[in-house]
Amino acid sequence: MPWHRGPVTIEEERAARRAIDERFLGLDDEGFVVAPHLSRMDPRLYGGAAVGVALAAIERRTGVDALWATTQFSSTAPTGARVHLAVDVLAEGRRPRQLRLT
Repeated sequence: MPWHRGPVTIEEERAARRAIDERFLGLDDEGFVVAPHLSRMDPRLYGGAAVGVALAAIERRTGVDALWATTQFSSTAPTGARVHLAVDVLAEGRRPRQLRLT
């Protein structure tokens, strides 16, 4: 039996990628818990993981792949902490969107 089930739509592929990202990051409707694999050695949330979580949360909210994002970190979280996320749509056009994640 082949491992590939045949042609898939772009939407199915995107949904599968989002599911993988969300599972890896531990992202749910409320936020995520800072897991050891997302942490630095000190142990605090790694900045790159924070960017990944931000993009996954934005894609989850909009259903659209993010092309680019800017970030500003005000603090970091320790391993084991529950981080609550809120995604607000500030502006929405035909294609571009401006969102804020807090």
